[in-house]
Amino acid sequence: MQPKPLNIGHKSLFEKYARAYHTEISDFSFASLFMWCHSFRPSLEELEGTLCVFTLRKDLFFALPPLGPEEALPRVIPAMVDYFHSIGRPFYMKAVPERLVDPIVKTLGVKAEIKSDPGTWDYVYRTSDLVDLSGRKYQGKRNHLNQFAQKYEFSYESLTPANVEECLELDHDWRAKHPDSGSELMDEEEKAVKEALFHCEELKLLGGAIRVGGKIRAFAAGALINPQTAVVHIEKADVEYPGIYAVINQQFAEHVPAGVELINREEDLGLPGLRKAKRSYHPILMVKKHELIEI
Repeated sequence: MQPKPLNIGHKSLFEKYARAYHTEISDFSFASLFMWCHSFRPSLEELEGTLCVFTLRKDLFFALPPLGPEEALPRVIPAMVDYFHSIGRPFYMKAVPERLVDPIVKTLGVKAEIKSDPGTWDYVYRTSDLVDLSGRKYQGKRNHLNQFAQKYEFSYESLTPANVEECLELDHDWRAKHPDSGSELMDEEEKAVKEALFHCEELKLLGGAIRVGGKIRAFAAGALINPQTAVVHIEKADVEYPGIYAVINQQFAEHVPAGVELINREEDLGLPGLRKAKRSYHPILMVKKHELIEI
């Protein structure tokens, strides 16, 4: 096995597997893998009718679950284990959805510890819930939208190469005001946002921006992970405009393609503030993800 470094030309390969085999995990978004390529150095290999993805984060080397038919696992997983051993590393797989834990463990041939961190679980919402914000549980969100609309004249526009530079200016300003500005993670995220936006057309990113007073004050970008599900990878807003996060959230959902019934807003990273914000939109399910670590 000789995995090849991921590049923009691999998007069609991902689309082939995404069309044939449903994936619900945000980690298997090509846009996400590409935008974070500087930090995670993803590589891939086609094996036994599946697509195998490996990533290297500093000295941490791990795989994602193979994307393909479940009946191929007894052939693919042992080959992945052998590859890990051939480069002197223990088998390590992350982002394994709950339905695949037992089938993969049964094929490993080595002992493995199963771990699960709720901070890595994906939040999934009905698109219609995020658009309509109906019922008492969304009363606060509707209030934010109404107050914003009463105070500001705003417009929504699709994300295109024409407004990328303005979005990056907003991202730069947001970063400068963030308490973690200058940290390694913030620097890595800045690179990831630039990669995504500069390649927005090739990646077929979904999303757009909120313009207030002639300037972009919020933007969001994401992609499809299957025909029915969009995932939000980036969301930035100027907090000096109260309620603007509620606006960009609702507008992103309103402008996804027809047929997109679900929106995955990724994990909360175990951060209390982010967890509170994601829970406040009442997800209809959490995509539980697990780690398999050879012991």
